[in-house]
Amino acid sequence: MARSRNIKPGFFKNELLVELPPETRLLFVGLWCLADREGRFEDRPKKIKMELFPCDNFSIEDSLALLAENGFLLRYEVDGKRYAQVVNFTKHQMPHHKEVPSEIPAPPGCAQVTKHSYDVSKETREEVFARDKWACLKCKTKDDLSIDHIVPLAAGGDNATTNLQTLCKSCNSSKGNSTKDHRQLNVEPTLNQRQGNVGAPCPSDSLIPDSLIPDSLIPFKTPPPLAGDVIKPTAKRARVDKPGDYTPEFDDAWAEYPPRPGHSKAEAWKAWKARLQAGATVEAMADGIRRYAAYVKACSTEQKFIKHAATFLGPDTHYLNDWSPPKAAQNGNSILGKTGQATAANALRWLEKVEQKEATDAGI
Repeated sequence: MARSRNIKPGFFKNELLVELPPETRLLFVGLWCLADREGRFEDRPKKIKMELFPCDNFSIEDSLALLAENGFLLRYEVDGKRYAQVVNFTKHQMPHHKEVPSEIPAPPGCAQVTKHSYDVSKETREEVFARDKWACLKCKTKDDLSIDHIVPLAAGGDNATTNLQTLCKSCNSSKGNSTKDHRQLNVEPTLNQRQGNVGAPCPSDSLIPDSLIPDSLIPFKTPPPLAGDVIKPTAKRARVDKPGDYTPEFDDAWAEYPPRPGHSKAEAWKAWKARLQAGATVEAMADGIRRYAAYVKACSTEQKFIKHAATFLGPDTHYLNDWSPPKAAQNGNSILGKTGQATAANALRWLEKVEQKEATDAGI
């Protein structure tokens, strides 16, 4: 049962699967590890329980029945023996290329991959390697080459040279169950193709070669540039807010705002314009910035605690606050006591004053 399998994020969002009990969902994942490379396993509940849940007390048979009823498993019988197939297993899983072929009979009506179906004769292998110039068609390496079935045998493919391509073992393994034909991606364009008579190739999961598609069904595509053609660079879209777009009033206000690492002049400019559109005045925002700058200086506020300019000019209208520094700060003293801790009474009086001011402005 030592098989690695993939769990995709969609597993946790499947509307049918989330309705099943947690132990049934966990069993479903365990069955992936129990199944062979084709997603098949023996339908023997007692054996499955001993393999996956020897210490848990729940009915494997009931969970298998739920998975089958909801379309996640196909349970079937061949020659008096019961088997099960994980639906769409080969679509979502990429078994290792060295994993042995399935020895379990396929469900009735499905293609069967025999133990020796993967074997390609030496003569055929050499013919395919020579045709593909003894190099991986994907990464171009000439080392550790292997034969890949474009259409997997389990999906109805065969060992004909037209269904075989040269890939290194690494690219072959990463290809998984894809039917991408890398030969089509390495063919030099013909004269007709360079003149734009051929459109986009077939999708990667299509079984129809591009050469068999009637010309009437191929969309027109702009031909690729020929050697020596002059390619005009695409004009870049100009920035909306360049430094020259700022108004003198905003530049003056920005210069007076307390410096803070990381705050953006462009974002502050957007907030400034938004407040003007909402009916605020330049004078109100500029005066608020001056009061806040005096407050920051009087209280010796650390830069990391200074509000971002975009926040200060944002919808909460912090620029309308009083921003009068506490008395201790007005007298040139720090609002911190001799021990370095804030004086609670001064801090509370200051907060009460700010809240009263905000309530008065709001008409409460």
